[in-house]
Amino acid sequence: MGSCCGTTASTSRARTCRTSRATSSVSTEAPPRVEYSLTTAGKDLLVPIRALGDWAAVYADQLPTESKP
Repeated sequence: MGSCCGTTASTSRARTCRTSRATSSVSTEAPPRVEYSLTTAGKDLLVPIRALGDWAAVYADQLPTESKP
């Protein structure tokens, strides 16, 4: 996975929280720290994601690869 700028990461985290896949809580420490955790919906989403990963591991040698010119 490539790196991304802070703005992109923040936008992605905010979208994930808005779509009820994760929750966030901000600490009162200095500097402030934000902790994220998966909601029940987010945890349930792990089931098909892991299944897809298992499928990909079994069929990895048969999957097409990106061809470069």
